[in-house]
Amino acid sequence: MIVAYTFEDHYVAYPLYTHNTKGLKSRNVLQRREFVSILDHRLRGTKQYDTWKAQTWGKPLETKYMVKGQKTLHALSTCNFTYPCCRSYHHKVRMMGYLTDDCVIHLLNLTSAHVPYRHPMMTKGEMNRMDREEAERRKSDASDAAGVCTDKGKGRYSEW
Repeated sequence: MIVAYTFEDHYVAYPLYTHNTKGLKSRNVLQRREFVSILDHRLRGTKQYDTWKAQTWGKPLETKYMVKGQKTLHALSTCNFTYPCCRSYHHKVRMMGYLTDDCVIHLLNLTSAHVPYRHPMMTKGEMNRMDREEAERRKSDASDAAGVCTDKGKGRYSEW
């Protein structure tokens, strides 16, 4: 998990998945849009890095530091940015490393852009308007997907 926020009694974190080491192959295009790939910085300069390819559109997250002795993140690791989880400190996590600063901002921006905010006191009309706007945005995003280009032909990732 990527811990994003810490509070007195709990923390908010994003789950990481490898999908049984198969990656996002079995997911449809709309489901894949809820994930972002993660690259372990220690792969740079290795044979694995030359063959590594992001499974998702957009810039992948990248680690900047990993604890000594920590295994390399699986090449098919992804983060579900639409599913942040609240956990009590009774559910302990072990620190494995850190993301780069720009990747932390990228992750939080992805969440805020894709998770519609609905205040509990919103009227039904306001919620319907937000739903219509979200549907229009998704429609335009789907049409943009056809024009995705890769990074200098290497196939690593594409910009949003």
